[in-house]
Amino acid sequence: METGIVSLSDPRKVVEDAFISMVDPKYLDRRGEYLDRLDADGLAFLEVHFAGLPRKTARDLIDGGIVPVGDGRVDLGALRVCDLFAADLLLRLPSVDGHLEKLYFQGDAEERRMVLRALPFIESGATVCRLMAEAHRTNDEVIFESGNLDSDLVTRLLDDDAYNRVVLKCAFMAAPKERLLGWETRGNPALSEALFDFMTEREAAGRPIWPDTAAICALETSSLTERLGREADPTLQEALKRLLAEIV
Repeated sequence: METGIVSLSDPRKVVEDAFISMVDPKYLDRRGEYLDRLDADGLAFLEVHFAGLPRKTARDLIDGGIVPVGDGRVDLGALRVCDLFAADLLLRLPSVDGHLEKLYFQGDAEERRMVLRALPFIESGATVCRLMAEAHRTNDEVIFESGNLDSDLVTRLLDDDAYNRVVLKCAFMAAPKERLLGWETRGNPALSEALFDFMTEREAAGRPIWPDTAAICALETSSLTERLGREADPTLQEALKRLLAEIV
């Protein structure tokens, strides 16, 4: 590879392009000011001013779409202006080790949201996975979405067990499968059976089922066809037949 050539998927390049083409130009001067102060004061500037980014910039969503970032993808349209500022500043640190978790655990909901939205731009590692798991554990849907949806982090980094739990939470929240970028690559028998069980629980309670149940189950049907052969409950047999027929 030639030296000096910046990949279009380089995180800094992606953020730079987003500021130029997707954000109101009035924020460019503020960005330059912040980057200058970060260069001068380093982490001390970030620790003092990170919390004020939503107020000093904007909470409006940027006008973006799905783009490659490093080895992954992110939907820029899910980011607010302040989230883009946060990612920009964090990417300028020599290292984010320790700082991401400090900002997250010491921050309020807005700060946590910004940290999580920056994760797709950060080099994947244990810290990124820990913060994704923290976001999953919360009862705050916005925090969960910020850490686990609108990028392919979940499909790229999580093992089947953790991935399945995220998908089931999406089903519970009625979040569209398209917000899990790369969902079509991660079908597995345990997930299909778990989604079937969730579907029948919802039906028994008279609640709507997740519209994406059949599409996810279609990725791996072996556990469903095997269960149909051994299922003794007539109601569950019929539910399995309906689901498999919808998949076919």
